[in-house]
Amino acid sequence: MSFGHVYVFYPRGLRTGGPEALHQLVDSLRRNGQKASLVPHPASVGNERVPDYDKYDAPESAAVVDAPGNAVVVPEVYLHGLGGGRHLEVFCWWLSIDNSPYFRADWQSRDPWQVTIEAPTQNEALDVARMRGMRHLTQSHYAWSYLFTRMGVTGSTLTDWTDTSRFDGGLPAAERGRTVAYNPTKAAVITELVKAEMPDVEFVPLRDMTPDEIAGTLSRSAIYLDLGHHPGRDRLPREAALAGATVVVARRGSAAYHVDVPLPREHRVDATTELPDLAAARIRAILDDPQHHSDLQKDYRAGIADERAAFEEQVRRVLVAHEYGD
Repeated sequence: MSFGHVYVFYPRGLRTGGPEALHQLVDSLRRNGQKASLVPHPASVGNERVPDYDKYDAPESAAVVDAPGNAVVVPEVYLHGLGGGRHLEVFCWWLSIDNSPYFRADWQSRDPWQVTIEAPTQNEALDVARMRGMRHLTQSHYAWSYLFTRMGVTGSTLTDWTDTSRFDGGLPAAERGRTVAYNPTKAAVITELVKAEMPDVEFVPLRDMTPDEIAGTLSRSAIYLDLGHHPGRDRLPREAALAGATVVVARRGSAAYHVDVPLPREHRVDATTELPDLAAARIRAILDDPQHHSDLQKDYRAGIADERAAFEEQVRRVLVAHEYGD
């Protein structure tokens, strides 16, 4: 039996991987015959909608209707302030774990490269009973495993998909030169240390670019480097792979799980205190034989191309057929 209506909270006006996934969810629900709409978070109602997301069938509702048979999907960053009402079925979609108010302090003693962050406030403190009284959707196996081991909560996998339309494989590997693209908002301190070791390599920050400009830069880059903490299945490494760049990641967060980021071992770097040196060595090895390393990621690129079909089936099973726990 379908829900009467599924409401999905989102931050209007924000263009990142998480908000796009929320648009994809509403779009997929509606194509599955389920009534669904986005609801802007109260703090974002004055923002303009992102034009790039007009391609999704994701209309807005002004507010959630708290009625039997309806459901609300809340991303984890909003869970402490929003939670539905007396009659709604509540789903928390864990698009990340590290960035959630509940777990954001967990990593200070575990990861030598994690920045110091504040502990959650009392209002944000984890309410175990409340957590176990709702449904959980996990965008990554990393999040699924974390909730299970930390909270004893079993989630249902609901990923997302990468738009392949901007990418055609780009330049051949041998013609990309000694170029490394990177996101300057991810692991900035570590990346600067790597750059200092490699003055003969051109590092290109993906900053102040449109989506088309990012795609064009990646299509000419030999490597995409992401030494960040990977709080979920990040979108940019997948886009880089579609653009033909060889992706290198740190074994942090979802990137430590092969099911989430199925890269060969040659393209993963352990997140120890030696991370900058290890990353520099991997970059040199790839630049010395770019075609070989590009070929090692053929399966990774092929899997990204199949993401949409997998996502559509997950939406159908979990939120239309109500088959939970996968």
